[in-house]
Amino acid sequence: MKFHDLDADGVKDAGEMGLAGWTIYVDYDDDDVKDAGEPSAVTGADGTYTISGINLGTWKVKEVLQAGWTQSYPASGYHEETFTSGASLTENDFGNWTTATKSGMKYHDLNADGDQDAGELGLEGWVIFVDYDDDGAWDAGEPKATTAADGTYTITGIVPGTYDVVEELSAGWFNSDPGGGMYANEVFVSDADLTGNDFGNWQYAKKSGYKFLDMDRDGVRDGDEPGLSGWTIKLWKGSPGDLELVTSMLTDSNGYYEFPAIKPGITYYVTEELPNTMWVQTCPNSSTPDAVDLGVLGYGYMINLDSQEHHANNNFGNWYYHDETAWAYDPDRFIEFNTLIGPNNWGWSNGPYTKAELLAGIELELRAGVGQNDVENKGALVGHLEMMLSADEKTITVRYIMTSPNMLETAQVWIGNTELPKKKTGKTYVMTNAPGQFPYKWSGSLLTEYTFTIDLSKDKNIKDLNSLYLAAHADVRMFEEID
Repeated sequence: MKFHDLDADGVKDAGEMGLAGWTIYVDYDDDDVKDAGEPSAVTGADGTYTISGINLGTWKVKEVLQAGWTQSYPASGYHEETFTSGASLTENDFGNWTTATKSGMKYHDLNADGDQDAGELGLEGWVIFVDYDDDGAWDAGEPKATTAADGTYTITGIVPGTYDVVEELSAGWFNSDPGGGMYANEVFVSDADLTGNDFGNWQYAKKSGYKFLDMDRDGVRDGDEPGLSGWTIKLWKGSPGDLELVTSMLTDSNGYYEFPAIKPGITYYVTEELPNTMWVQTCPNSSTPDAVDLGVLGYGYMINLDSQEHHANNNFGNWYYHDETAWAYDPDRFIEFNTLIGPNNWGWSNGPYTKAELLAGIELELRAGVGQNDVENKGALVGHLEMMLSADEKTITVRYIMTSPNMLETAQVWIGNTELPKKKTGKTYVMTNAPGQFPYKWSGSLLTEYTFTIDLSKDKNIKDLNSLYLAAHADVRMFEEID
């Protein structure tokens, strides 16, 4: 019989069937070539053969080897037999095998999930090999193939046996399919054609952006807005309310940050760490793409990136502020509280003003952080006040106008015929500069302007429009550029 030696072990095992169409012959001249006159037979459908008409003598029985096949039985490559008159010799079997093939695809696993999804294309130029000696490296003599433009490969010439099928991993790439990075203990039998042995790979994604001083507080980085160095940017994974810190980094001298090793297919969150409560975040915000409100962490970016993706310009913008007390100041008509109240009382009342001046309109400065009434250092100019008497002399308006980017938090106004209001202390009345004692007050959301309209018919402190004083206080939020 001529049998298909599937495992190439030189033994006819169960399930190894006969091979049809092979020529077996008696090589009278032992030249390994079937010559005319040498008796032969062609194996039948079941691989059996019978050669008749053999001359008496001792001869070698051989097969005509077909291209691509290797003989595994008999070990010598022939059966040497002595033929006598009338002899019928049997069990002169021949076993053969041919090589196997292995095919599949190398694909870019964009989300690193170990499955080839729609849109995940093949990777060209990768080497896939059969690791005969199980050393994890391709050696001379081990069959291999290089993936084509569409990522497909076919390895031919694989000797029957059990081997690992491995890829040569390129620098910077990670394997996601198959698990373990190889097809382990693949059984190759003669003439087998194994398919669907795919390999998926991915690279790290990157997340970057800038930390900047948002000078106009619009939530967008403009060309003249500088980066802020030394700020902590954090990378988290998990879900809002149950986040786990992955890593953090400091912005460089230009305010730049970059997380270069983000695994694709995983949802991450990127946040900034505010150094103190005086910093206000303007970017990201509710209208920023990919932004999400993370509660006490502020707004951050939610990302789920693909392999090789660089998610850039995920910026963080901030302004710095501090709260200061401010007073209206007229350089020509100011009266120091130190003079009116006593030492360590800072700020000013202003006046007196005449009706004519009030009808024309009066402008005062609003100055913050004055300290102990240091006239040479009047603090920071944070806005102006406009005071005007209406033409019908029925109302006086006092308008606060803040200088950008400062904001008004509260305002308190005294206007009357005395420099300040008076409060009873014991049996006497004394002046007070406590803003809470001023008759006109406002507080609320941060504003850039606010106007008091004073109805003169209801104000008991104003009896003479030709001798009016103004003391105007404010709490202001001062935004500053901080290095």
